[in-house]
Amino acid sequence: MNHLHFQTEKTRASQRGSALLAVVPAIVLVMALLMAFVGSVTSASQSAEQEQTNLAAESAARAVISLAVEGVWSDFAAVQNVDTAQPWDFQQFLEQLGFPDQSEVDAPQGVDIAQRLTLPVDDRGRATFGGAIIESIEAYRIDNWDSTALVVEVTVAQVRGMEDSSRTMRHAVREIFTIAPPAWDGLDYALLATNINCILCHTNIDSAQRFYNTDPELYGTFDQVKLGTIDSLHFRSDPSSSIAGSLYVGGDAMEGDGESISNWSKFNLKSVEVDADGKIVQDDWGGTRTTNMARPDASDPDKAANLYLGADNEHSDGFLPSSFPSPFPDNGGVDEATGEVLAAQAGNRIVDDEEFMTTVARSKGTVSGGRISIVEPGSSIDKSSELSALRNGAGDLIDGLVNGNVYLHGEKNDPLRLDGDIAIDGDVIISGYVLGDGAIRARGNVYIPADLIYADGSKGGDRTYGKAADGSPNNLAIAAGGNIVVGDFYRPAWGKGSPATGGKDGSFNFVMDEVAIFNRMEWIKTQPTLPGAAVKVQVGTKTVIKDEYKTETYVQVVAVYKNQKTGNKIQQPVYKNVTTTTGKPPYQTTTTTKVLTGYKTVDEYKKVQVGTKSVTKTRSVKTGNKITEIQPVYEWQTPQHPNPYYAGADHIARYYTFDEGQPAPIFNKQGYFDPNTGHWMSEERAEDWDDSKLSYADPSKANDPFLYAPDGSPIAVLSTLTPTGGWVAPDEMQKLIDLNLAQRGPKKTPFEINATLYSANAIMGVVGNLGSDHTDGRLHVNGGLVASDIGVLAAEGTQINYDGRGSESLSITSDRGLTIRRSATLPLPRS
Repeated sequence: MNHLHFQTEKTRASQRGSALLAVVPAIVLVMALLMAFVGSVTSASQSAEQEQTNLAAESAARAVISLAVEGVWSDFAAVQNVDTAQPWDFQQFLEQLGFPDQSEVDAPQGVDIAQRLTLPVDDRGRATFGGAIIESIEAYRIDNWDSTALVVEVTVAQVRGMEDSSRTMRHAVREIFTIAPPAWDGLDYALLATNINCILCHTNIDSAQRFYNTDPELYGTFDQVKLGTIDSLHFRSDPSSSIAGSLYVGGDAMEGDGESISNWSKFNLKSVEVDADGKIVQDDWGGTRTTNMARPDASDPDKAANLYLGADNEHSDGFLPSSFPSPFPDNGGVDEATGEVLAAQAGNRIVDDEEFMTTVARSKGTVSGGRISIVEPGSSIDKSSELSALRNGAGDLIDGLVNGNVYLHGEKNDPLRLDGDIAIDGDVIISGYVLGDGAIRARGNVYIPADLIYADGSKGGDRTYGKAADGSPNNLAIAAGGNIVVGDFYRPAWGKGSPATGGKDGSFNFVMDEVAIFNRMEWIKTQPTLPGAAVKVQVGTKTVIKDEYKTETYVQVVAVYKNQKTGNKIQQPVYKNVTTTTGKPPYQTTTTTKVLTGYKTVDEYKKVQVGTKSVTKTRSVKTGNKITEIQPVYEWQTPQHPNPYYAGADHIARYYTFDEGQPAPIFNKQGYFDPNTGHWMSEERAEDWDDSKLSYADPSKANDPFLYAPDGSPIAVLSTLTPTGGWVAPDEMQKLIDLNLAQRGPKKTPFEINATLYSANAIMGVVGNLGSDHTDGRLHVNGGLVASDIGVLAAEGTQINYDGRGSESLSITSDRGLTIRRSATLPLPRS
């Protein structure tokens, strides 16, 4: 047994010896894999630990940067109101701190700002934060014309093992902070103005996307729209309007004469119902439901609200701006030769050369197709032949930036083709069909004499709003450094009388009425005090010597008469009062006339004396004596009240005038300021060249008190509605408007504008309702109307469909205040 076993073991040993030669490599491989796995686990653990350490170091660096920047910003806010500061204020502040502008330096050099921070120190006196050693904190600035970049770099060290060993790890983090004016959110509104007058008489405001939607699956998915006015809202007594959303009024709502609105139920002003998510409610057929306007209820915060007045806006979901910034920021611009900011030109309410060029220098868009004409500076259109050449087009492309005045008109089969943003150093006249996506910024005025419509496609017979036939977007935004003028602004009221000229030789039409009202609002800002209602005040006494009288009675016999029939018959006329209304608001007049409707037969009567009677009467007679009386003396006085709207002595007023050289009418007479309501009380409109109602800012007078200070320095600017510099003569401009309107044909359709329109000045115009105007008195806007002052008359009503794409095309920044934001974090290579 043992022998056998011995033999067996011996045999196995021999066999195992040869087998091991094959198994050893596998064991080595397994062991190698096992060691690799253990090593990888160890390495991963170490890597994770290292990564955590790196993240901690970078977090410490970013925290230190935040502390440093917060300190700089707080110091700036201590010496400058950040709500009114301009970019150059911050740049000058940094200059004083020892941070020079390094925008032109290839390798900017940082300034050590470690001493500005108080950080913990270790036992070797080194600054620390979050367990890391702060080795350096440096910053430098890079100026742009409209912003400043503050770049801060921090280097931190982490010691692993012995101090100063090769295992000391360093991390550098660079963060960039942008200091710039905040974005302006006014383009989020379908209609926004400082003061809204007249246009809300007969207006419906909706969403363009909802208005043109035909897909039932999208019912109820469209956002509500917003309507806003920064200062005040004026209503006529009979408005009939609806808003598919909410109305925001920064100041107060009042009737045309200045009386506050206390009873909103008397107005036919409705809001389209929206749900809790702010979506327009629609039924199964796509229709909407209207609801009454309702203010928020502090005692019931969940109650649905759609009307926000004054302080209500603090609790609303709508940001209401406080001013209208210029599309070419009024900050002076940059001198192209030196790169210096021209702060001396800032705030003058004029689009200066440098401000225009600095804003539009990067305009790279194009406009092609249609009819394009460029009128060079100094040239004018004052002949019919020149007008014909202008309308026929003398060019085929606008590329980026144009120096001159521009005429653009798109035909249905040859529309204007937009591609990106263009800038015009002059006025723009634009109408017709438009294809493509882009924005037009005009330094001067923009005129829309007739329809401006997207060349949209169709699907199933329905318009695919905002989309061309190939599905590409149609989207136009227009910003004017001057004013935007719609339709026939020369047109006399209801087509009667002579055209408006801006002087007393022409009609005082609707546009002139709006000019006078808006000028009064601007005049109010220039007055430290305002006149109140005239009051009768006793100013003294006087001594009067007069005859003394006494009263005595006496009896008088008088005849008594009675009407008696004569026996004859006579024909007596029968009249009826007939009331007629002519015109449309705001020029509507109502008259009552007695009209003869026939005759009737009646008895003839004659007055006959039938007797007498005695009557006791009284009379005053002199006594022969004299008496002395002390009587009060009165006079009418106009009290002056502190003006809550006074903009300060440095405010530069902006008055509208119809034509260059013409006076600017100001509707500030026969009215007064009511300190109890804070309203100006007066008739709704001046209605005529009435010197008892109007004051005039006259540029022909070197000492005009509205325009010049006593030392002769200017205190106001004039904004003209007619073509700048008269580059189109008034007669030719009137012809151009008439010809473009006539191109519409005799069809009774609304005057349609497809664009978002923006001006820091005014949007004004008239859409006539006579057959000769080729319109039916209705205005239809797909886009938005946003301007400091809006005075547009469409006698038969206005439809505004908000298209939010316009806010994406126009980048408008606030004209006051600065914000700071972290714009980039860049970890630098580790050492």
